[in-house]
Amino acid sequence: MNTRHHPGEYTRWPTEGEMYDPKDRIFENELIRNFLRHEDRTILVAPKGMGKTLLLKKKRQRLEEDRTGILILPHNSEADYISLPGTLDGSIAAKLGDRTFWTDLWTASFVTSILMSLEPEEIVQDTLLGWRDAYPATIARAIDDWAESGRSHRGLMPSQIASAFLTGSSSVFHDFQRKVSNDLVQFCINHVRHGTYIFLDSFDQELRKMSENVFSDFQRDVWCSGQQGLMKAAWSLNRRNKHIKVFTSVRQEAWSDFYDEDRQAILGHLQFLSYTREDLKGMADVLFSENEKRDGLKDFLGFDKLENKGMDEPVFDYVFRHSIGRPRGIAVLGDRLHGQFDPTAEPERRIRDFRRVVNESAPQDLVENYLRSEMRPFLSDLIDEERLNFIWRNIPSNILTMEDMTRIRKRYAEHFGFQENDCHPFCELMNVGLLGHVAEEIDCGKTQKFRKPEEFSWDIGRILPGQVYYILHPALTHIVRRNNAQFRTNRKIICGSDQEWSERADRDFDDDVMRVFISYSSKDTRLVDRVTA
Repeated sequence: MNTRHHPGEYTRWPTEGEMYDPKDRIFENELIRNFLRHEDRTILVAPKGMGKTLLLKKKRQRLEEDRTGILILPHNSEADYISLPGTLDGSIAAKLGDRTFWTDLWTASFVTSILMSLEPEEIVQDTLLGWRDAYPATIARAIDDWAESGRSHRGLMPSQIASAFLTGSSSVFHDFQRKVSNDLVQFCINHVRHGTYIFLDSFDQELRKMSENVFSDFQRDVWCSGQQGLMKAAWSLNRRNKHIKVFTSVRQEAWSDFYDEDRQAILGHLQFLSYTREDLKGMADVLFSENEKRDGLKDFLGFDKLENKGMDEPVFDYVFRHSIGRPRGIAVLGDRLHGQFDPTAEPERRIRDFRRVVNESAPQDLVENYLRSEMRPFLSDLIDEERLNFIWRNIPSNILTMEDMTRIRKRYAEHFGFQENDCHPFCELMNVGLLGHVAEEIDCGKTQKFRKPEEFSWDIGRILPGQVYYILHPALTHIVRRNNAQFRTNRKIICGSDQEWSERADRDFDDDVMRVFISYSSKDTRLVDRVTA
């Protein structure tokens, strides 16, 4: 457990899935319960920072507690993690954008690992030995050792087999496919008669590293095809043998790019992750209970509201406005509060320190880490410091109109020598949830809407709705203010996801807009007074 045991001692909160103990209590919404309670949902689909790794660990723990007589791979760690080679034969590199290649590769890797992990049977040993020469040399030697030992070989994981094929040439894998693959898969399907579970995680991260190493830049087709192939292989094996289940994770962005005849069938095996404001509040309370031994966030802070623009704002509303709906953001904030907030301080100092930590943590998490690092491969305009700073320096206010954004886009295109129609900086900001808009909903009036991470789209050309007002995310507002001395923050309107936009907000925005009136006639005195009043 990550907690403070003695005054002044600092132990980090778990901010990554790998840092969590699966025995710890977690918050569960209906989507999480569906995944943990049912075995038909084997593939988690979500953006980065949504808790995929933690939930895979929790799923494995519950299977181990609830089921007997089952085989879980890997047997000595929580999940299988592939390490992809940094250099590849050109013939293999040419295959990386082919989804079918990845499907076949993962299928062969899964069934080989499963067969070598079963209790030894003579027919299984004889069959694999008969096919050993079709495998890469390292796997062939492992098959020899396994057959000679007469014991199950639960140390040869699918990731190792896949990596061995990738380090060779495409002709090796082509020959394997031609001579062995179909018979091997069918043999495995026929011989698995008990629950067999494989856990594999973080493939997307290795794909990104390999893509950038092999091609010197991120390759969307490689990154998406690799995950889609993994997903199809996992689904296909379970479809053909209900005892075999591959629990893994796929990024939401890769799923959004998946168009396949089996898409609808695969949907039934997927568990998408998404969190409401109330979910995240419940998650925050569980995290503060587990890591700080307090009865939730309110108990840790010692207050539940703070004054903001003449109103009392609940503290979690303030946190939520400065997030994009990811559990990781809540954990990161908790970690920073753990080290920088003194629950025993005077009330005024506690409120001041809470604001400071949130206002420093949110820009670091959402702009520095999320926009500039995690989402960098998916952007075309906001890809480097020079372009970002140019946009920041030209944004006049935290509430914009379409005219403001059109003017800035034109300046941006002229400055960098681009065609204006090819530039979409504000579309990209909206796509990653850092630019919102005022939307009118039936029976709900007008509210501020920001896209959630799971609403990412590859097609951003028409992503900006034709609205009157567009809102900078509060975290981005802090960044722009640091880089733009002329930047104005509206003094009356609280901005953030799901915040109400009332008729008064329309008036407050109009009141905040700078007006210029030029006249040389004393007859216009009344008009001047009305504008400047």
